[in-house]
Amino acid sequence: MGSSVRRILAETGWSSLPEALEEVAVNTAAGEFLFYKKAAGLLEGFDAQAAVKQIQEGDTSVTFALGTGSATQEERLDALIRHLTRAQEGLMAAWRRMRW
Repeated sequence: MGSSVRRILAETGWSSLPEALEEVAVNTAAGEFLFYKKAAGLLEGFDAQAAVKQIQEGDTSVTFALGTGSATQEERLDALIRHLTRAQEGLMAAWRRMRW
């Protein structure tokens, strides 16, 4: 959580983390943890392979369910990671201070 706190302090100009931004620090740290685990292929119990939508046997055609209909498991995980790491930036803007 150290890097997320340092980033928040750098973006807001505070010398210590305001209590109202503690949740932002926790969410950011969780999102970064998931991002790095996924990038390293170390997420246990999670299959990031694309879901197969259709298989034909004749000339062997496989269609993956990327971006069609409902989101795949990997797309939902990516959306969660994006939300945890970036969606809170508007809240940080309310706590910005001027630096001299």
